[in-house]
Amino acid sequence: MADYNQEQAREEIKQVMDAEYERMYPFEMEKELSPIFKLAEENKDEEVKQEILWEIDLINRAFGHKGTYQGKEVSEISNKWEYFFKAGEFKPIFNPPFCEWKKEAVDYYKKRYEQTGSYLTKARYAFAIMVFSAGKDKLEWMQKSVNGWLKCTEKYITDGKYNKEYYEVPPFAYEFALKLSLSFGKKDLAKQVLDSLHNNIQTILTSGEKRWHLEFLEVESKYINSIAGVDEIKKESTDKIKKIIERLEKEFEESQDKQKSNHFVRSHIRILLNYKTENEYDLNRKIAESHISEAEAREEPLVKSSFYNDAIKKYKTMQSTYTGKKEDIELRINELILKIKEINSKITYNQIQTKIEITKEQIDAYLAHLKAQKKDLLIAFLDDVSLLPKYDQNKKMSEDQKKQYPLQFMIPVTVYNAEEPIMRITSEVDIFDYRVRRNILLGLKIGEIMCKITFESLKKELGTDLLKIMETLINQEEIITIKPTLKTGFNYVFGEKTDFIAGLHILLPYIEEIIRLIIKKAGKIEVVLQQQDTKFFRGIMLDGLLKNKDVEELIGLDFQKSLKVMLVDNDQANLRNELLHGRLSSDKISEAQTLFIAYCLLKLIKILKDTNKKE
Repeated sequence: MADYNQEQAREEIKQVMDAEYERMYPFEMEKELSPIFKLAEENKDEEVKQEILWEIDLINRAFGHKGTYQGKEVSEISNKWEYFFKAGEFKPIFNPPFCEWKKEAVDYYKKRYEQTGSYLTKARYAFAIMVFSAGKDKLEWMQKSVNGWLKCTEKYITDGKYNKEYYEVPPFAYEFALKLSLSFGKKDLAKQVLDSLHNNIQTILTSGEKRWHLEFLEVESKYINSIAGVDEIKKESTDKIKKIIERLEKEFEESQDKQKSNHFVRSHIRILLNYKTENEYDLNRKIAESHISEAEAREEPLVKSSFYNDAIKKYKTMQSTYTGKKEDIELRINELILKIKEINSKITYNQIQTKIEITKEQIDAYLAHLKAQKKDLLIAFLDDVSLLPKYDQNKKMSEDQKKQYPLQFMIPVTVYNAEEPIMRITSEVDIFDYRVRRNILLGLKIGEIMCKITFESLKKELGTDLLKIMETLINQEEIITIKPTLKTGFNYVFGEKTDFIAGLHILLPYIEEIIRLIIKKAGKIEVVLQQQDTKFFRGIMLDGLLKNKDVEELIGLDFQKSLKVMLVDNDQANLRNELLHGRLSSDKISEAQTLFIAYCLLKLIKILKDTNKKE
């Protein structure tokens, strides 16, 4: 095409890749490169197309894709740079058909290294050149890569970007620089990186920051014992950590919050252990006892029991290490077992005229099931369908109830809201349908309880990584315009300072929008419209979507029925309409209910991610 200019296209690539700041998963870069690639393709510019692919080869993808290669199902390496840590070696990435670093790209990377002013981009180019180099050249490019990672993280911290949306990059950049320099035996270079890291930790702590120093201390603690001449650094850091632990313990003791947590206490103690300056048994015992402090602060028997069990697990891991303390540990474990036995007898729930009992063993079994999936715990939880009532089972159960209690399926049912009767169900067919959906609602209440307890466990297992995984999950092109709102809602529900009322009000309306986006991504808008009385997609209300057969195929029958009963059936929970019309009083918004809505929304977002895009 006459208007196409190759150099202009290259200039646009530079502008994208030379961004002042990047996220760990810079999906916006990939999105901005896409129209340039398309234009190059339309103009048969194979050079620019290849250069764009070489750029994408070096950046993390928002989500790993799956495909078939040489007859086998393969997955894309989503976080390429984390991959080098896990692989334990610095070699070119070979991940066909998604990504394959080739030597042909080296000249392009060298040219771009000289052009770019972005330290992060320089670090990536230099590393890619390094893996294809040998001898003195390899060492020089390694040093250039380390310098790029170092300058990148120093800039982010100086510019105050370490505690905002770019928070993952600075600690990772420090760790990559340390790992890379040490792998070449360059301890003098590693010491320069460590000194920079330590100085910036002190800067962050001096600023009054109470949260975002943690990842930096963790990196320092992992590598400090591999470098000589660090006694002064160790002392300064460990003294600061001990003071932080004392402050956190005091805040926990004085707090009246029934959901207070020792998670940050344990995180700091684990980091302190890495420095190897303190008595390890005392610190590990402190971790175990922190679970007990949490147990004693809680009111719910099941949650108490869960924290006591965590303490037992910790003490059991200590038994084989500290043989001289074996008797003391055994005595403490037996005390905790007695406490759990006493508590387990009290774990009962009464909901919807039915007694629900959930044992600690059931919770442990469910968590073990999730861990056995060999994937991120949150992702395993979202992929699992155990918490959703099975429609066919509930229909069968209602049929059995009808045989046993026939009058309940013959007498008309009057449904009330908080103020007045709103409907009367008279036909036997409608009464039976009402009873089926009532049984589904009961199953959802059990699901709420299980969901709450599971999220408690996930918070303990994942800590701050729980919100990080959620943020990764919402980094989808389809929801980029609503991502800030979703992030705020999830922070209210899962962050350090919870507000379940605000969280529910923010998140619940987006269930409808995510369902629409799933339909759109699957290319099903026209098919869905054929089943409706409206000509406009936006004219289909949520209750219409939750009756639609094509939506059933996309999200599953049990999930669709559960959402319908919970959100829009006015003879059941009708939560969405009650909330949107201002009829849901604040005292009726519970933690378990809000967590379950957040779970359903995350589950839909995961389905959106997994849906194959069709134009």
